[in-house]
Amino acid sequence: IAPRLSWAGHSLPPEFRRQLEHDANAPIFGNPDGDASLIEFFDYNCQFCRAMMPVVDAVLGADSGLRMVMREWPVFGEGSVFAARAALASRKQDRYADFHRALMSQKPRAERASVLRVARSMGLDTQQLQRDMNGPEIAQHIQQSNTLAEAMGLVGTPTFIAGSDSRFGAISSSELAELVAASRRKGMWMGGYVPLGYRVENRKLLVNEEEAASVRLIFERFVKLGSIKLLMRELQAANIRSRRGY
Repeated sequence: IAPRLSWAGHSLPPEFRRQLEHDANAPIFGNPDGDASLIEFFDYNCQFCRAMMPVVDAVLGADSGLRMVMREWPVFGEGSVFAARAALASRKQDRYADFHRALMSQKPRAERASVLRVARSMGLDTQQLQRDMNGPEIAQHIQQSNTLAEAMGLVGTPTFIAGSDSRFGAISSSELAELVAASRRKGMWMGGYVPLGYRVENRKLLVNEEEAASVRLIFERFVKLGSIKLLMRELQAANIRSRRGY
């Protein structure tokens, strides 16, 4: 059983929470605008991380509102560092998700030779990959993972974090899903676009009374019109739009 994180989610400094959940330099799986964030710290040479890959995919597949933040945290030596740098560099070729899963699925230890072999088998340009591995954003991501892990007192990989709770090691899909569900039940806003009719205060969604009137109007007009197309035309004419502009 993994230890609970020593801090409570609401007490984290806002900047620290932003770095943990909304680092623009961290790959995202699932729904980028989801209402719940799950963070995984992992290493490609961690056998439990490899075992968790299908579990993670199952939870992502079952939860369309889940936003998963991937934190490369190479703690098992130079091979792990090379693999993490290569995986992050594969973003330049738009293959991070595929490469990540391929590295997690391989049987040999992740080392320079095995990582490049996997890259070639996927059709990645390995010369470009090795050049891109030296980009400053690569070192920055790994350093950020080290900083966050140290600040939170993480003990190893894989570590999954949602809200103020964490799980360490290999767990079942139901346990992982419950970790996410628990953070939702606590009412903490986990990021993404704030729905029309709400505002965020102290990481909680509260009703925005001015916008709520527009939301009530939308539902009332839909009931009367009985047509999404007619409703959309009416809302556009009245210039009533979501925060995303449509």
